[in-house]
Parts: sequence; C-alpha cells; structure tokens
Amino acid sequence: MNSIRHILNALPVFVESARLGSFTKAGEKLGMAQPSVSRFIHNLEASTGLHLFHRNHNQITLTENGKQLYDAATLGLDHIHRTVSALQDNTGNSIVTIGCSHGFSHMWLQARLPKIQAALPDHNVQIVTTDHTVSLTHEEMSCAVRLGDGIWPDCISYRLFAEEVFPVCTLEFAQKHNIYTPDATTPEDLKNLPLLVLDAGEYSWLGWREWFSHHAVSYVTPPNAELINNYAFTLQAAMAGQGIALMWDGLDAPYLQRKWLIELGKLRVQTKNAYHLTFPTNSPYAQRISQAIA
Repeated sequence: MNSIRHILNALPVFVESARLGSFTKAGEKLGMAQPSVSRFIHNLEASTGLHLFHRNHNQITLTENGKQLYDAATLGLDHIHRTVSALQDNTGNSIVTIGCSHGFSHMWLQARLPKIQAALPDHNVQIVTTDHTVSLTHEEMSCAVRLGDGIWPDCISYRLFAEEVFPVCTLEFAQKHNIYTPDATTPEDLKNLPLLVLDAGEYSWLGWREWFSHHAVSYVTPPNAELINNYAFTLQAAMAGQGIALMWDGLDAPYLQRKWLIELGKLRVQTKNAYHLTFPTNSPYAQRISQAIA
C-alpha cells in the first residue's frame, strides 16, 4: 500500500521534473523545496525499482525507463484532466476546488466553507484533501493552501497565519513525568520523554529535530521511532497519553479549548513560513474567496 501511495503522490512531481529537466525548477513550479522534490523522486525510484534519471551535477535527463514512464504518466494525467473537465462541464454548476491537508481541512477550513460557498452561490465548492498539500497544483485545483514564504511563481497568495509550533500532551502525562510547570519547563525536560513523530512525508515540515534546534538543543530522532503519517492522528495519540506531540497554532481547535491537551511551558517556535491560500494569477475566484475567509 505504501509503495502505491508513493508512486501516485510522486507522478506529478516526476512529470514536472522530466518536463523542465531540473528538480529545482520543478520545485519552483510546484511550490516545493528542491530537497522535497528529490525525496519524491527517490521514493518513486525505490517503490518501482527503476532508475529514472541520469544525474550529472545540477542536470538531469531521463533514462530509457524514465522515458517510458514519462510517456505513460503524461498520457494518464492528461486523460484524467480531460475527463474531469468534461464531467464538470456536464454538471451545470462550475466546481471550485480547494486543496489542503486533512488536518488543515478538519481544523480550519471546514468551519469557513459555508462563507466561501455563500461568496460563490453559482458554484459548487469542494475541498480536496491530501497529506501532501503542495503537490496539488493549480492545474488540478482552483486554489490550494500552501506552507511557505508566500512567493511562488505564476500564482498569487493570501497570507492566512504564521507557522507557530509548540509541544502538547495530556495533563495526566505532564503530571506523571513532572513537566507540568508552565513557566519552568525547558526543552531539556522533554528530550528523553516519549515524543510523537509526525512523518514529514515528502515535505520539510518542522519536526522535533528542528524544534529542538530552535532552542539550541541537539536532538536526533531515534531510528526505531514509529512515524505517524497524519497530524490529527498525532494529536489523538497524544490524547491517549502515548507521548508529547507538536501542535500548530491555528490548527489546535478544539484540543486546547476543551483541555483535551495542554501546552507545555513557554516553548513556542515561530518559523519564517506561513500558511497561504494560493491561486493562479488569472483566477476569477481569488478576491471573493480571500474576502470570505478574512
């Protein structure tokens, strides 16, 4: 199942990399960092057992296997795009799709969907979710929620809120491990406790190593750590008392409000990134949607 997931997730990135002849340019097109593109391709090659690119410094060219897969992938993706467009044309109402992660949809976007729908009364607004948000391109989505600096080529973006991350656990867990000291808890206090690790997947989401680094503490994820591939599942594991999770400000309701989880100490880390709603430059929906969720 994981190999199929990696293949399907990686195909659009593979096609863009092959078309542009550069992982860096593909990342710029898709709104991704170059290391993320490389990880997509690595996962695809590992899952298929195929060597797809010749790599020569910063230049890449397709192998014979790569050329065959590129032809098949572009044929399949083009056919899917044409089919979806034809089906949308037959519905009577235009469909507006918003791409985001499962966690973002559940904890932020769904509550604002009625306002968006009201702003587009003649359209059918749909949320399309994935654990790999930025792989949703504007060729596929009317708009997409992305995490980054807000600068992506060939699109306009509206800043939603900053990326601010902090540790959480249950009150019982904090009391059991003697870390329920709101003003005195330090990163060193957490370092050797059970930490719930969110799998960054193909993207460089902030993890425990980066969080500790912001606090000038060295940390390496244990090699036997069990990765959790969904943000909501990570918070559920924390609620079950299995360990400490990292929580994103703005994506915390209702966990803190209902005291299912508590914030540990004054240990927030704010990165240079923020969540943005992005649209193609010629989007007819950008102003209405951005005003609806402002």
